[in-house]
Amino acid sequence: MTVVQKDFPASVEEIVLSAFQGKHRLLPFYGRAQRDRAMECMALTRTESLRKSCFRELSGGQKQRVLLARALCAAERLLLLDEPVTGLDPESSETMYRVIKDLHKKGMTIVMVTHDVDSALSDATRVMNFDQISVKGK
Repeated sequence: MTVVQKDFPASVEEIVLSAFQGKHRLLPFYGRAQRDRAMECMALTRTESLRKSCFRELSGGQKQRVLLARALCAAERLLLLDEPVTGLDPESSETMYRVIKDLHKKGMTIVMVTHDVDSALSDATRVMNFDQISVKGK
C-alpha cells in the first residue's frame, strides 16, 4: 500500500464499492445489486460494522479484511492472495484465516502464497512447496 493509499479519506464502504469501477461504465452511482454485493462481501469478511469508518483509521487486520471484501466484489470464483497475513498480529491473522476458510467452504477457490506454512497448512486442500525446487541457469 502506498503513502497516498494510506492517507486516502474514503469510507470502508467506498473502498469496497470501488471494486466495481471497471464494470461501472463511468456512471455516477452504484446500483442496488452492487451495493448488495458489497454488503455481502463485507459480511463475509466481518467488516460490515465498519462500513462508515474511515479506511485510514483502521487497524492493519481490519484494512486487510476490507481489501479482501473489495477483492471478493471483483472475483467470482477464484481469489489469489499474496501473503494475506504479513504484518498482522496473531489475533488478526487468525481472523483472516477463518475468513479465508469460510470463503473456501462457500465454494471460492483460493490460491495463496505464504511463508506462514504452519497456520496455512491446517486447512489447505492442496499444497505446493517451492522450498525444495532449484532453478538452474541457462
